[in-house]
Amino acid sequence: MSTRFRYNPGHLHHIEKKKSIEDKVKWLVDIARDNDLAIRVGVNCGSVAPAFLDKYPRDQLAAIVESAAYHCDLMDNLGFTRFVVSLKDSDPNKVMDANRRFSERRPDVPLHLGVTEAGLPPDGIIKTRIAFEKLLAQSIGDTIRVSLTLPNERKHEEVIVGHKIIDDVAAGRFISVPGLRHGP
Repeated sequence: MSTRFRYNPGHLHHIEKKKSIEDKVKWLVDIARDNDLAIRVGVNCGSVAPAFLDKYPRDQLAAIVESAAYHCDLMDNLGFTRFVVSLKDSDPNKVMDANRRFSERRPDVPLHLGVTEAGLPPDGIIKTRIAFEKLLAQSIGDTIRVSLTLPNERKHEEVIVGHKIIDDVAAGRFISVPGLRHGP
């Protein structure tokens, strides 16, 4: 079984400032190759690399998408194909928009869906459903992660909620958006 690790492109500029981002990503890719690991490139709305925020000052979602696309290009240039991308925020509408934009920009790259800091149930479940139902119905997303604010002894509920959302979407039941149907 292959495992993976995640890095946040927005954090790379903080460490070893004299090294280029390309060199830092190459180091991560070398570790992944040497240890038979996949990589998740995880871009969060709250921690986008300053270079992309500077380039897209009035469009944070463009900064997120372009940051992720840039890191995919780095992976491609290094000949590394075992990676997925996640574009997350605590706002389900931003999650939907960012993932739609990215899937248009790089339809070849698998997407890991998630809503960060979704919150306590039921609000956290509703926020997650809003994003996941709409994206999955458009065939956007390859893996998911439900992140609820729960004590450790209840963290397993995240998996139960995730399965329920997937089962509902597969059956054409869209709780967050009545009338939405799966497919084109």
